[in-house]
Formats: sequence, structure tokens, C-alpha cells
Amino acid sequence: MEPIPAAQSSSGNANDLVRKLQETEETVNAFLANPWKVPWIKRKDPELVKAFSRISSRLVELRVYLELGAAGASPPPPVHAVISVLQRITDTLGRDAAWDAAEDLKIALLYFAPDAHLLSLLDGEAELKELREQRAAAEKTGEAFSPKWRAVVVDRLASLYQQRMDSWRHDRANEQLRANYYFAVTVVLGVVLGLAGAMTVWAGKPFSGPVNTLLLTAMAAGALGSVLGGVYSLRDEVMGIRQLRAFWPVLTAQPFVGATAAMLLFAVLTSGLIQVGNLDVESFTWQHHTVFGFLAGFSEPFFLGVVKRVAGLADEKKAPPQAPLPPKQAAATESPVAKPAR
Repeated sequence: MEPIPAAQSSSGNANDLVRKLQETEETVNAFLANPWKVPWIKRKDPELVKAFSRISSRLVELRVYLELGAAGASPPPPVHAVISVLQRITDTLGRDAAWDAAEDLKIALLYFAPDAHLLSLLDGEAELKELREQRAAAEKTGEAFSPKWRAVVVDRLASLYQQRMDSWRHDRANEQLRANYYFAVTVVLGVVLGLAGAMTVWAGKPFSGPVNTLLLTAMAAGALGSVLGGVYSLRDEVMGIRQLRAFWPVLTAQPFVGATAAMLLFAVLTSGLIQVGNLDVESFTWQHHTVFGFLAGFSEPFFLGVVKRVAGLADEKKAPPQAPLPPKQAAATESPVAKPAR
């Protein structure tokens, strides 16, 4: 086994850090200066831009600490750890990787921060109330903010930030996995919907006749209603970044869900299982099917109400007929209710 090379001098480490900091600042500033991913066609991901802005703030904070002489403090801060994080920051960084780099910088900067800033960070964390109380008691006794106290505060803050990072990573992985399943279900639903629609229009009249036209009209109206419902939800509901990130795959699946609901409602209406007012099934026009298809895609309660009603009809047909009551029991049930005594 080869021996581990000796560590560089403190001044050499500081010079390497300053040089890498300048390179990273140039990369981040160039990324933030250009808002376009594809010039004049597609803008950069707003969440990715926010993550790079957070990184930019961390870099400014690091430069302030270096100018205050933090690199030469005793004990020396983890310069190589910061350089390692800075090496990960490139203009091709993904959204989640950018957030991780920003949070890793936040943790590493704790070792560069002056004592006053550490105490300010400690005061702002509700989870570290016990440590704040211990520090307040130590100040009353005149105990200074010694290197031992500093190490304890840095360790507790770093642990807290790391726990939050792990929680955010779990949430992002959960959202990404959910989005993957949504897209997979959308593909499957689209294929099944296409096959079901083709089989429906092929039955009896191969791709010709008014029934096929009305079915396609109803399905298109259902897709339109489902998308419009999603737009209203996006407009009216107050959503955070995570909710908006999870909403995109749902909105992608909306047209297929609406078309599927409209196709089922079309089959229910044309089969006569449910009668709408005094309207005859044969008298339905494309306007009728457009309205009903749109409602099936737009309103989930409306569609589920139709499904429950059809299921109720099926249950009624399956229920066995009731046996006739005996004569005495029938007479008792038919007897008038006794009047209460005055």
C-alpha cells in the first residue's frame, strides 16, 4: 500500500480554494446571466435557476469568510471538503444535484462562519431549543464561547441540516417515482384507450356511420373537459414548488382519463342503461354527446355518480326476489298504526 501524501500547507489550501471559488463564481454567473435553455424558444427550469441563485449566495458568503481570514482559523476549516463541493458545480448540473450542492455548501460553511453568525443560526432553529437554553445558562455564568462550545454548535447545526437534506432527498425521490408511474400509466391508458375505441367503432359499422363520429366527438370533449378541469385546479389552488413539480405528470394524463370517462359514458347512454329526462337514445345528436362527454371529463363527481348508478342497477338485477309473507304477518304489516293515548 502506498503511503498517503502529506497534506498541503494551510496557505496552499487557501490559495487553491480561492482559485476554485473564482472559477465556480464565473460558471454560476454565466448560467444566471442567460435565461434561455434554447435561445428564444425555451427558458431554463425556474427551480434550477433558483438552486443556482442559492449557490451564488453561498459563494458570496464563502468569499466574505475568506476575506475575514476564516481559512487561517484554528482549528483550520475543511478546505478540501469545500473544494470538492465546488468541483461538482458546472453549467450542466441537474436540478436535484444543484439543490444538493447548495445544501452541502451550507453545511461546509458552518466551519468557516464566525462565532456571532453561528449563534444567530442557533437562535433561528426551533429544533435546537435545548442547546440554546444551555448556551444561555453558560452566558449567565460568564462562560465564553470557547472552541468546545463552537464545535458543539457546529456539529448540532450540521446534523440538523443533514437530516433536512435527507428528508428533502426522500421527498424528491418519491415525487420522481410517482411521476414515472404517472407517465407509465398514461402510456398504458393511451394504448388501451386506442384499442377500446377502435374495437367500439369497428363493431357493426367499420369506421363509418354516425355512431363512430359521435363516439370520437364524445371522447374529444371528455379530453377537453379533463384538461380544462386541470387548468382550473392549477389556477385556483395555491401550490408550492413540490406540488407544482408533482402536478405536471398528472396534467399529462388528464386528456386520456377524460377520454376514457367519456367513452364509458357514451356506452352507458347509447345502451339505454340510464335515461336522461325524456330524451330518446336515437334522438341524441353530436351536441348531446359533446356536453355529456365534457361533463364526464370535467367533473369527477358526475362521472362517479354515473358509475355508481350503473353499478346499482346491476346489483338490483342480481338481488333474489323476496318470498311472499305469511298471511298473518302480511295482515300485521298492513294493519294501521295504533294511535297514541291522550
